[in-house]
This record gives sequence, C-alpha cells and structure tokens, in this order.
Amino acid sequence: LYYLQRFAASRGRFRSVMTHKIRESCRAHPEQDEAACLKMLDELIVKFERCGLLDDKLYARAAARSLSARGVSLYTLRSKLKLRGLDEESIDAALADLREEREPDAFEFESALRLAR
Repeated sequence: LYYLQRFAASRGRFRSVMTHKIRESCRAHPEQDEAACLKMLDELIVKFERCGLLDDKLYARAAARSLSARGVSLYTLRSKLKLRGLDEESIDAALADLREEREPDAFEFESALRLAR
C-alpha cells in the first residue's frame, strides 16, 4: 500500500516491483516461502483492483494524457504504455479518449508542435 501511496502504477508494474521486493526479501530471509509470498501478492492485487487502488484503464488514461502533453506521438505513446505493463485493451481505450479530445488528423501535428517547444 505504501508503494501505491507514493507512485501511480499499473497492475503489471505493481506486480513487477513487488515481485522483485519479495525475491530480495526471500534471499535475505531464507526461512520465508517465496511461493507463498507470491501467492499472497496475487491475492493482494485482486483486492486492490476491487477497491480501486489499481485500475489499469484509469492509469492508462492519465499516463496517455501526460505523455501527450509532452509532445509524444501516438506510436511512441503506445510503446511507452506497453513498457509500463499495460494491456492492449487499456491502451486502446486511453488512445481512443485522446483522439476524442482532439481532431484525429491534428493529433500528430499538435504533438510535434508541443515537442518542438
């Protein structure tokens, strides 16, 4: 929960960071059962999704808007969102929202102008 208080994260990114932390902890404390800890992580992710603490679609929209404001093209935006652990459905929804906010033909031109500034 502390991680989510400090950083916005997708389900994939949260799982990656927490898996890394679990493995580090299990190496330092051999008495811990890594498989049990990873199972607990899976249960926690489901719980966080139900509570709304992890929401890939919402995270994708916010990240897409932020990247778009910096002048990132649609192609680059899509690849950056994939790198953040987002699924295609969440990415497609976020990009569709961006296209609705602007004229489709003007999107790349506006991004290039922002980048040039």
